Amino acid sequence: MEHNKTMTDYLKLSSKTFYDFHISEINKYKNINDKVLHIVNKDIEFEGLGLNEEVLEVSINEEINLIVNKKKLDSYDLIIVTDIFDITKDVMKMILLLERLCAGNGKILFSNLNSRWHFVFNFFEFLRLKKQSPKRNKISPKKIINVAKSANLELIKTYTRLYFPFYLFGLGVVINSFLEILFGRFSFGMKSYSLFRKSNLKSSKLSKTLIIPAKNEEGNLDELVRRININHKDLQIIFCIGESKDNTYEKALEITKKYKDISFKLFTQTSKGKGGGVFESFQYVENDIVAILDSDLSVDPEEMTPVFKILEDGTADFVNCTRLVYKMEKGAMRALNNMMNAFFPLVISSYGNIRLTDTLCGTKVFSKKLVDKIIFWNIIQKNVDPFGDFDMIFSAIYYGEKIVEYPVYYRSRRYGQTQIHRFRDGARLLYYLFIAVKNINVSKR
Repeated sequence: MEHNKTMTDYLKLSSKTFYDFHISEINKYKNINDKVLHIVNKDIEFEGLGLNEEVLEVSINEEINLIVNKKKLDSYDLIIVTDIFDITKDVMKMILLLERLCAGNGKILFSNLNSRWHFVFNFFEFLRLKKQSPKRNKISPKKIINVAKSANLELIKTYTRLYFPFYLFGLGVVINSFLEILFGRFSFGMKSYSLFRKSNLKSSKLSKTLIIPAKNEEGNLDELVRRININHKDLQIIFCIGESKDNTYEKALEITKKYKDISFKLFTQTSKGKGGGVFESFQYVENDIVAILDSDLSVDPEEMTPVFKILEDGTADFVNCTRLVYKMEKGAMRALNNMMNAFFPLVISSYGNIRLTDTLCGTKVFSKKLVDKIIFWNIIQKNVDPFGDFDMIFSAIYYGEKIVEYPVYYRSRRYGQTQIHRFRDGARLLYYLFIAVKNINVSKR
């Protein structure tokens, strides 16, 4: 019973807490229709193993390649490796085997105890505050990364989790959350994670969907669609029309009748803001790749062709266009906006384990598979991004998508006025950023 626990019981390293956090961490990388293989140390027991995955258990005396050959395993979209590097005799052989089992453009998530904590674990075992474990290999995340790179794998991100897996009168989760935010950038957590992507790229022809939110943009829509130089047979355009003072909806309707070889979806937005319109548009997406393109012609529509090719070639899962590489046209961006556009990438790069230069460019391209994850991230986040840009970027970071940047020229507006409210929207983005930093750096249960 709870009241019979001693102080020693509260200070014991909880295996259940430890692996509850771990299961939550690895589950976020699973897509609904993905084929997943989870290779796990047979001597470790935890709840949640086998959920939407095939499990391969390996003991300290077994050769993983012999087990795989016996089972005749298939190829997998995601391979998860839990606490195997600590006991394996031949790390290189195992990684090469996993690379062969990984489907084209598939991912491998390596997870093991952080070697920095081995002394602490041994001390806990000596004090009987932790269950005795077999002798471990001291394999740091850096060593795993170096070996994996030589096996045709490219690193997406590496990080650690879990600083305080103790119950401590129910305060352990709160203390752990605080420590993960405070020290998350320094890789001091007990559990290390390294996510890789198979780098032998497979090029394929994919269908495209363009989401075009528009409000008071009547004078831009004709030119915008005319300049989209993509095969119309593989193209869907979704017009999401906000409440306008001009004839934006009528112009969009006229365009849908003009280009009969393009698949159009036209609807009136019921929510407010560009972000709300983008989320309403997601339900109508039919094609393989999704792009968001602002209707103000600030980014050249012709740029969509090379950006789409990045995903078709398998180079990345998510393309974030950046306006801060080339010189902007005069008047394209106001001074305060420019300052905030410099500030946000610094914070997101520091806490998101990625380097970005521009997080608020409205042009972003990603796989349709990410749509459900963006929606789920929005539920986790529980507050509103007025433009949708942060929702897309943070969900891609959170779920381990490979993100690259593509430089675009930023043009000044020729028709209409900006829909951005600098101070109000800026304050909302700052609050969003504060919550998002917590959500991507704190372990869930």
